[in-house]
Amino acid sequence: MESLRVFLGLIFLEEDMEGHQSFFIRVKHIARALGAVLFPLFCLGCGQEGRLVCETCLLTLESRPVFLCPVCHRHGVRGQCCSLCASQSFLSSVCALFPYDEKDLGSAILRFAKYHSAQSLFSVFEPMIHHFSAHNAWFLSEIDCLMPVPLHAKRLRERGFNQSVSLATILSFSTRIPLVLGLKRTRNTPHQALLSRAKRKENIREAFCVVEPALVSGKNIIVIDDIYTTGSTMQECAKVLKKTGAREVRGFTIARG
Repeated sequence: MESLRVFLGLIFLEEDMEGHQSFFIRVKHIARALGAVLFPLFCLGCGQEGRLVCETCLLTLESRPVFLCPVCHRHGVRGQCCSLCASQSFLSSVCALFPYDEKDLGSAILRFAKYHSAQSLFSVFEPMIHHFSAHNAWFLSEIDCLMPVPLHAKRLRERGFNQSVSLATILSFSTRIPLVLGLKRTRNTPHQALLSRAKRKENIREAFCVVEPALVSGKNIIVIDDIYTTGSTMQECAKVLKKTGAREVRGFTIARG
């Protein structure tokens, strides 16, 4: 037993006085090198080996804001509801950084980051978010807080992170608008992407609640998500917020389907 303690003590030694790397640091470097050999990374844009997004492809990413009515998806002034749909929407307006296209690099990054637990990959959208906030100040005016769409606790454990929180954090840093985790997912619903438009609306019904009414009452809020397709998820969040006393709810996403 004593020899085992000595052995473990030697393994867990930190850097010595001469600055030699500790066991942990050496193992980390070895693991990284093995990972690069066994599981090489290829650019999602051009296929070049080395990184998920190479420097050349990274430079091609640009913000192409989408401003469409949240309900009928027709072009709307500043993403606001058109006159025909105003009574059907809890969202006053929705803006996205770019249109969703399966062949587009931005959309490929979004899919990979979300479904392969590559949280750090969301950082590639940071320059686009900064550009959007700098050139669309009107959308951010009079906003009291940013509120990401929540994941259910089980889904969060499986994925390891909430992509909406990652994106909201970047926008909050860019705009200095407070990020508030004011919504909670009350039940674990099937993935929306697997459902029809009608079933998406039913699937997400009453799936959210407000954590603390005081965080919402009388506030102008932007709800953050990664993609807006039918809008069922974001509309349900907006409905709960409005019923709890929010003055206005807008939506912001990376992509618009």
